[in-house]
Amino acid sequence: MRITNHIKNNLSKLISLKDTPHAIALGISIGIFFGFSPLFGLKTLLAVSFTWIFKGNPIAAAISVNLHDLTLPVFPFFLIWAHSLGCRILHIPVHTVKKLSVSGFRNFPDWLYFIREGEPLILGSAILALPIAILTYYLVLFTFTRWRKHKDSKENR
Repeated sequence: MRITNHIKNNLSKLISLKDTPHAIALGISIGIFFGFSPLFGLKTLLAVSFTWIFKGNPIAAAISVNLHDLTLPVFPFFLIWAHSLGCRILHIPVHTVKKLSVSGFRNFPDWLYFIREGEPLILGSAILALPIAILTYYLVLFTFTRWRKHKDSKENR
């Protein structure tokens, strides 16, 4: 019940945003894109920053990253898939790359470790997230445009 209330609250926040359907759709799609990122702790900051640069709605980006975190139970499977895809693209045999582990992330801010071991993971997650983000943009744009037209026609009656 808590999860459904969380989703309903966030969706009502998105619907109540006072911005163009394009700006809201752009914010949501950028938030979804960065939601697939393995950069925990930086996702929201990156999503809001990129949304601001591309003149989207940063609140929509923050909300969509937050909603994307509901997928955390299945996120490890996505990371394994993204890592193997990144290794294939970079022509790195999967068995030669050390598995990313909690002990490796304790070395932050050792960015050399993360770049060396996380490059296939970041590349793979970006490649998998891009089509989903593009599809999200068009679905949200279509939905918000129709919803706003319907809402405006009801108010004009």
